[in-house]
Amino acid sequence: MVQIPDWITALVAVAAFVLSMQAYSASSQAERTTRRLTLLQRVHALSDRLYDIDKLMLGHPEVQQFIHDQVHRTKAYFGASGTRDALYFKVKAAVYMQLNYFDELVSTVQGNKELEQLMEFATWKRYMLRKMRHPLFKELFCREKEIWGAKFAKLIKAEHEEINQPADQDMF
Repeated sequence: MVQIPDWITALVAVAAFVLSMQAYSASSQAERTTRRLTLLQRVHALSDRLYDIDKLMLGHPEVQQFIHDQVHRTKAYFGASGTRDALYFKVKAAVYMQLNYFDELVSTVQGNKELEQLMEFATWKRYMLRKMRHPLFKELFCREKEIWGAKFAKLIKAEHEEINQPADQDMF
């Protein structure tokens, strides 16, 4: 049997270690790249949803006008008995769409420092809380508490005092 010198065994071990570290590094880089692309895809999807809401409001100014006119409403609208005309369903869909957007934004971004910075979450949070002051937004949120994600529901609960401030008519 041939005796292999210790220095050759050590050299082979070091070479194997270096190759494994390079493979690990390449794998880690690929994972970081994939994670970054996934984050960018999520941001892009959120942007698309926002554009959809904007298009809805531009295409149906009567909905935005109605929401604007209801900023000081004190009685339930969605839970009240009465006629359910086309405008009622458009308004309900528009408010749901915005609430769903807020829910998705919070569940996607909050707690992820990179996304919070990229999406300027602190600014979005202030905007959401101001929007949530509107009686129609509060009403639908409260009527459907079980459908909202845990992060969004927790945020709204934590910001209860902020949301119960008077609604700003210029927001709508």
